[in-house]
Amino acid sequence: MLRRMMVALAMALPVAGFASPAHADGVTSLPLAGFSSLAVDGGHQHVFASGGTADDAVAVLSLEGQVSTVLHDLPGAADMVLSGDGSTLYVALSEADAVAAIDTTSLRETARYATGTTTCPTHLARVGDVLWFGYGCRTGEGELGSLTVTNGEPVVALGQEGPYELEQPPVLAARPDAPDGPLITGEPGLSPGIVREYRLDGNTAALEHVTGAAGSTLADVAVTPDGSRALVAAGYPYHVTALSTTDLSQVATYETGAFPNAVEISPDGAYVATGIDDSSHANDVAVFPSAGTTPTHGWDFGVDPSSPLKLVPQALAWGPGGRLYAVSENVYGESPALHVLSTR
Repeated sequence: MLRRMMVALAMALPVAGFASPAHADGVTSLPLAGFSSLAVDGGHQHVFASGGTADDAVAVLSLEGQVSTVLHDLPGAADMVLSGDGSTLYVALSEADAVAAIDTTSLRETARYATGTTTCPTHLARVGDVLWFGYGCRTGEGELGSLTVTNGEPVVALGQEGPYELEQPPVLAARPDAPDGPLITGEPGLSPGIVREYRLDGNTAALEHVTGAAGSTLADVAVTPDGSRALVAAGYPYHVTALSTTDLSQVATYETGAFPNAVEISPDGAYVATGIDDSSHANDVAVFPSAGTTPTHGWDFGVDPSSPLKLVPQALAWGPGGRLYAVSENVYGESPALHVLSTR
């Protein structure tokens, strides 16, 4: 999703089908008890991995996947996005009812913005200078809010999801450079998975379209750089679905195999990276041309039957130089590891 990175990318991908899985450039065990989100800062040569509620921390790695340091005291560190100029990393603190601002040069926290009592912000998307967040501390209390910082003072607007009760904090995706949106939200885990499209006016959102036709057990959403399509990874059917942002009608599919759980589109819009929740007999990550149906690359993390690995939901992010980053865990949901995947 464009929410995760601010890098320019020019890629030339050779053809490589599912029959010949590609190999990771490297795999690094993350110094975290759990995993929540990835963010790639090409300008400062950093990859950030947050630990979620299992580990109140963010690991900082090089673009090659080497651990540089770990940032602590970030309760429930969840989703992350970069500011427009790349100078700040925003981290949703699901156990502190706040969003932290991290200087990407010094790697120090410079501010912490409260989002409201018992909000538990979990998912983030940035549009211009406005941070949108999916929040909610308990099942049946998912909502949409915005955070704007003006002259150092935060302005929070809650309850913008429209006339619907959400079961969980919605996952979010948006065009960072489009002030009026679209902002796409998805309710994770539901059958059917509900996708909503909002148009934006500053820090307020107006619901424009709703669909339940994108599949069941929704896990991840993305928006193309031109804003024309929303991409949805849901557990069933076994493909990633592309929806037109004109009316959320289906316009394309990318056949992935069982249980899609992640989707990321390259910054130039040319390629779609997909992931699935399957520990054996399939490529955990595949890359498709945006306008095609045949994958150019595939990676199977579960080739060792004695130690199968699975892709974590929402755990894909594009990086500079044709790199794709992914996070796996074992079948017990433990031992997160960063995979650096080469698409060149």
